Amino acid sequence: VRIEVVEKINFNQKAQDFTDNIFDIANTRVEQMTDAVRVNIIGNDNIETQTLLNDLESKVTLSPKGHQVTLETASNVSGNPDGHRGYAPVVEYGSARTRAYHNFIPAMELITPLVFKDLKKIRL
Repeated sequence: VRIEVVEKINFNQKAQDFTDNIFDIANTRVEQMTDAVRVNIIGNDNIETQTLLNDLESKVTLSPKGHQVTLETASNVSGNPDGHRGYAPVVEYGSARTRAYHNFIPAMELITPLVFKDLKKIRL
């Protein structure tokens, strides 16, 4: 039996390239999602628009074991002096006193298919 190695594949480099591609996609798309939320907030003529707009944050995180990447666009209103804790969900989904102003859901629906399209393009 004769074995001939014709090409040595650097699997560590391929894994690193894959991770780099994922983070590039995630960082690009999470910023686009945040921009889409901003557009929706302004377009929906939301009540207290500045509360949501001023505190929008984008974040990409990797799970502790490295199996999951999370893209997050959130409105962190915890520092608001008027105490608007839970404000964004009430605006998004509505309440007994106000109608729903969908800002985050349409942005997510717009960006999610783009993320999947990007992931399909990755070649190792």
